[in-house]
Amino acid sequence: YGSAEEESLYVDKNSVVHYDGAPKLAEEYEERVMLGFQTLTTAERAGYAAKLKNALHGRAWTLCHRKPEISATKLLDLSKGTGDGQGPQEAVKLVVSTVRKACERVAPLLKNQAFEDFFFEKGKRRSGEPISDFIQRRENEYERLQSLSQGHTTLSTDLQAFFLLRNSGASIQQQKAILGQAGNEFDWDKIVEAMMIQMDNDHSGSWQKGGRKG
Repeated sequence: YGSAEEESLYVDKNSVVHYDGAPKLAEEYEERVMLGFQTLTTAERAGYAAKLKNALHGRAWTLCHRKPEISATKLLDLSKGTGDGQGPQEAVKLVVSTVRKACERVAPLLKNQAFEDFFFEKGKRRSGEPISDFIQRRENEYERLQSLSQGHTTLSTDLQAFFLLRNSGASIQQQKAILGQAGNEFDWDKIVEAMMIQMDNDHSGSWQKGGRKG
């Protein structure tokens, strides 16, 4: 679940957790893995660590699949071991800790990219992008920015509405009309409603038409 393009974590019918490395879901990944481990039979637990590694995808796979500490041989030997610090559960914990460290380490870089996406060029409406898609994308980008900053980065709703309108590709005349329809308030819901009415059939925005410079 989560944003289909940006983050993914789900548990299959065999209790194997599939994870793409989204830092926001790292803690939940660990919790679900350990819960899944508890549902397995003794025989199933032996190969669980290897299955977890195989279920990594996206960023998690890229960052972790070549790490020697969770190589296939290392996980197999650790799972089969019977001494202190060995066994299936220790192998699972090793996979989880390795994955979490690798994925959470890139969170600051992702936060920087989220700032870029929200406030600068990528935050503008794309050529051919329907206004409804643009509004939804801006909501998703703001949620991503908040999640990567763990709630420390926030914008008031009037500023969110201001950036939404400014980046929509609307001409100066359209912006005035939208703001007027919203009662001259940068209220998110009112601005969204006015934009949906005023720009419903506009699939290009005025970036390509020279109606607005910014």
